[in-house]
Amino acid sequence: MKKVYDIFIGLLAFFLALFILVIGKVAVSDSGMNGIGLLLSYVLLYSFVAALLAFSWKSITAKTEPNNRENEDDTSLDDEILYEYVLLNEIEEDNKVKSTWAKALAHSDGIDVKAESIYMQYRVQSIKDQFDAQKIAYDEMSKESLFDYIKNGFKDPIAEQRKLEEERKIEEEKKLEELQEQEILELDKEENKTLAFTLLIILGIFIVITAFN
Repeated sequence: MKKVYDIFIGLLAFFLALFILVIGKVAVSDSGMNGIGLLLSYVLLYSFVAALLAFSWKSITAKTEPNNRENEDDTSLDDEILYEYVLLNEIEEDNKVKSTWAKALAHSDGIDVKAESIYMQYRVQSIKDQFDAQKIAYDEMSKESLFDYIKNGFKDPIAEQRKLEEERKIEEEKKLEELQEQEILELDKEENKTLAFTLLIILGIFIVITAFN
């Protein structure tokens, strides 16, 4: 659409230049000027007409500037490492996400090569969405760290290890508390047995003394 507009403006400028040239020549001729005045008039006229013609030519032959966003390669430098991850760790190792692979097959008429290409696009977008959701700039991560992070289910291995250690510590403390409670219960049982035995002895002594009396 922009190209058509440029051509229209160029043609309009061209015909305007011709019109001004004709009218200008007539006007200069009828002005009765001579010498330097006449020469100066023609110079100005032809200069203006030349400028219009140059603008006309530029507009007609101008190439439409490509839209950088629309014509930009879909695979940016930041995305290449994600494609590499999907290729090396999922496709080549046959470790695909089943649901995504099924979707890719459905859109590729069952052709594996085409399905792999579609699968990579789906997976890369999914991975990017996951990073966006976590507000993590994956382009600032090293390749090794990025791969490990994705493999680990988008969890920081160090943070995950700390979490596991904390959970293990809590579990050990819980077991220790349960053991202590069990020991207290056992101790209470022993004390109750001792108390009952003592009462029985006292009762027995009381019965014996009463019998002799």
